[in-house]
Amino acid sequence: MRFIVGNTAGSGADLAARIVARALTDAWKEAVVVDNRGGVGGLLAAEIVAKAEPDGQTLMLAQEGAIIIAPAIQRSVAVDPQKALAPVVNLADTDYVLIASAKSGIRSLDDLRALALKQPGQRTFASAGVGSVHHLGFEQLNQLLGISMVHVPFKGGPPGAAEVAAGNVDAMFVSPAAAMGFATNGRVTVIATGGVKRNPQFAAAPAVGETYKGFRVVSWFALFAPASTPSRVLEKIARDATDVVRSADIRAQLSAQGINAVGGTPKQMADLVRSDMRTYGETIKRLKITAE
Repeated sequence: MRFIVGNTAGSGADLAARIVARALTDAWKEAVVVDNRGGVGGLLAAEIVAKAEPDGQTLMLAQEGAIIIAPAIQRSVAVDPQKALAPVVNLADTDYVLIASAKSGIRSLDDLRALALKQPGQRTFASAGVGSVHHLGFEQLNQLLGISMVHVPFKGGPPGAAEVAAGNVDAMFVSPAAAMGFATNGRVTVIATGGVKRNPQFAAAPAVGETYKGFRVVSWFALFAPASTPSRVLEKIARDATDVVRSADIRAQLSAQGINAVGGTPKQMADLVRSDMRTYGETIKRLKITAE
């Protein structure tokens, strides 16, 4: 069996894929191989899986970027992931954290809002690129707080976080893994988390969702199969994968990477895709975002 991952080795999606693949190899007594095929926002991996035999042996470990965002902002796509792929199971997710440069003097969400209102159009936020979760999540925060911080895109989350740490950009939503090193050495302050509850790794930082109900900046790691894969095959994979990610050992391994174990059914994953389509679609349409 192959997990085609549309992200580079070492990324959050890749780490999640490898942790789950090892556990499923043990559970199934069959090798589960992780195959990184980055490109076109994950759409290259989607095309590979869409053309594979629908026998459950080739799956895509995807995030919302490839399934929802890239098709919405690209001028044309070779494969529409939502038509060519079937949702299997949401393995895990990670709430992003909101960091601010230590040099900015921003120590809280209130500080960030006050500074942005005092200097409209002058304060900046970084992202992993146009249309990334980092970008769309912060644009939603802009709208929520009634501010207009300026977007500065980078080629990936870690480079953006490094620029925040250097004081060249004020703030950013980023994965816990990308924030941890800079937060530990005091170069950035984690002023909030993008979840509905606090992240144990940054317990002092309130969750934005504590004050603004329903707000969440999250990235999920889910399995998808070729669209014509039989439902019984999808359901078996979902059951087995859920048992694995909810086991104490795998939950601990994922948690150490700032990733939350989830699990569930194909229907629950399909519902999540539809929900995120509405959320991201509204932001993309409002801001008229297109791929660079």
